[in-house]
Amino acid sequence: MNKWKIAYEVLRHSKYSYHAFDKSGDVIWLINNKDKLVMGISGALRETYNVTDQVSGRLTDFSRFIGFKPTEIKMIYPSPSEEKSKETIDGVKVVEHLTNQPEKILKSLFYRFNYKYKPDKEDKVYQKRVSSKHPLESYMLKFTPVTSVLLTLNLIVFLIASLSIYFNQSYFLVNILSVSHYEVVSGEIYRLLTSSFLHISIEHFLFNMFALYIIGKFVEVIYGKITLMITYILTGILSSMFSLMFISEGIMLGASGSIYGLLGLLVAHMIIHKHIDVKRVIQLAVIITVLSVFTHFSSNINHFAHFSGLIYGIIFGIFIYFRKVNLKIVFLVIVVFIVSVILNIVFISSHDSVPAFDTLAAEYIEQEQYEEALDIINEGLRHGNESYQTYASLAILAEVTGDYNKRDEFLQKSFELNPTNEQIAKEKIIMLRRDSEHDEIRTILSRFDIDNIEDKGLEIIAREYDE
Repeated sequence: MNKWKIAYEVLRHSKYSYHAFDKSGDVIWLINNKDKLVMGISGALRETYNVTDQVSGRLTDFSRFIGFKPTEIKMIYPSPSEEKSKETIDGVKVVEHLTNQPEKILKSLFYRFNYKYKPDKEDKVYQKRVSSKHPLESYMLKFTPVTSVLLTLNLIVFLIASLSIYFNQSYFLVNILSVSHYEVVSGEIYRLLTSSFLHISIEHFLFNMFALYIIGKFVEVIYGKITLMITYILTGILSSMFSLMFISEGIMLGASGSIYGLLGLLVAHMIIHKHIDVKRVIQLAVIITVLSVFTHFSSNINHFAHFSGLIYGIIFGIFIYFRKVNLKIVFLVIVVFIVSVILNIVFISSHDSVPAFDTLAAEYIEQEQYEEALDIINEGLRHGNESYQTYASLAILAEVTGDYNKRDEFLQKSFELNPTNEQIAKEKIIMLRRDSEHDEIRTILSRFDIDNIEDKGLEIIAREYDE
């Protein structure tokens, strides 16, 4: 029986942490501070080292050794046959498990599978991982299934989107999953969540997944699986909503809002528990620094999502540990949270916008990349995304090619979809002036207040007809 392998797998798949190795008794001691549990894994037979003798009449010394008074001590011994015994000594439950099937020590299916089928490593490898006092190592050692699920989901979405772009030149997945103001206001609320699983470049994806792997493990070990998943989802949604208050054009995507939300949970944990592990703080500081440096040198980074994700993560941490926080602070945080969500909804609803692909097409037109602009417009039209801006861009492209009939046709469609847009109205009036349709021009101008017109060209025309 390989005691170091057992200890390694137990640490990975339970709440136990490494405490000490008793060389004299050849015992690895693991502890669970939260539940006051102790597990001893012996490399020697029971006849050589008897835990009952260590505890009986000496519980105070044993408690001092492990750092607390245990409620249960479980001792694992190698044996040619299975045998279990239980007794209570000075109020402490003592379980002695003699076994030749160490894969059955824990009920976890993952533990049993890994112990039985995972290829063995050298003892010194297991011993190094188990006995490491490095804070980061103790968290990285843990098996964190929810973190793995989130990484896998991000990977699947990234591969599908990348292959679609590479082989079919299709941005279909990006178009239906990313956050854009126009689509969200139009009722596609699901985008607030799905964008947290979408990445546009390999660098973007790898960096976010590196951060998610480290921070996700910390959060899952400290807070648990459910809290990790809920926080990832909610901070992703809320950070996207916050961003839409300031960004109404283009698209937003990436897991960084959710990742900063998880980081906020860790910050809240350290502040509330007032347990500042210097090494852990340094490690988190390094992660934040790397994130900040990366985003500083990257274009099109959504800093609104980063900031709001971090703040919402801290707020959730206060909600989780509300019993440990002053009630006035909890009440204030609840008020701030509710007000922020209401303001998000109000501001998002008050902004005007166009489909994200229209914004991108307009940028291509401005750069005189007309073929790329047409490809983007066609991609949007294939998926039913059209607005007045779609046809305004098509009108410009038609004029570039010299097809003035098509230009007028597209301009008319654009005007019908949004007759109060100043730029579109101006182009429509210019078209009507060629045919001397002055009455219709006056009808169009009647929709505008001359003193509040922002487009200078339209203002000049309006004052000309107002004379």
